[in-house]
Amino acid sequence: MRPFSCICLVRKFVRSAGPLVLLAAALVGCSLSDYERAMDAQQLRMDYMDELEKAVTAEPITWPPKKEGDKTALSQSEIFFRPLAGISTTWEKPGAEKLPLNRYRSTVKSLAFKDVLVNAAKTKTLEEFKKDTLKALGMSNSPPKPKLEVGKELGEPMEFEFYHDDRAGSPYVYFRSDQACQVAIVYRPAQGATAGALKQMEPIINYSLATLALGPMANKKIATRKPAPGTKPAPKTNVAPSTGSASS
Repeated sequence: MRPFSCICLVRKFVRSAGPLVLLAAALVGCSLSDYERAMDAQQLRMDYMDELEKAVTAEPITWPPKKEGDKTALSQSEIFFRPLAGISTTWEKPGAEKLPLNRYRSTVKSLAFKDVLVNAAKTKTLEEFKKDTLKALGMSNSPPKPKLEVGKELGEPMEFEFYHDDRAGSPYVYFRSDQACQVAIVYRPAQGATAGALKQMEPIINYSLATLALGPMANKKIATRKPAPGTKPAPKTNVAPSTGSASS
């Protein structure tokens, strides 16, 4: 039941039951106004979550076909990620930059980020994977930020290692190791994006990161997800047995 419906019912009950309800509320130390405030707070939280959900893409990213015999690459069914709304979910090669990451470009001129780069591999250690990715991005000397925890609001907290410096245009780089996979997600600011605009996007980036799933968990998400209205259903995949909750 929606919170506002609960409040209406409580008010109706109070009007009909009168002093007995107020006495009972006093005895348990809870007033109608306390309950209403709690319901209002819950409604605000639900509205906030709805806004975050709208701020990321309706569908997850596509992934390059896995080459036969490649034991390090991930297949489409092994990665699930929803970037910011306004970012294409169709992968493309990074072009002249020759970066070892797949590119997902912005489709909205006003977006504070020009693209998202994503890379994932199975065999490298996280340290080796981070070193290679940061070197390719020209950030070998960038110190790490404090570890970032996201996903609490979804009931699925997860940690990312985070790199970003104060240079204009510096990428926001996130690393995670999970399900024997290493992943790098890179949000690159658009030219002219202000520090204030980028700061405002951080809660949405965190929500976007929390959609990430790898290995069997990604397989399960893709296979059971209902396509957004107006989109074609994703190809069906065989759901691998889950190995339990994700770990950092």
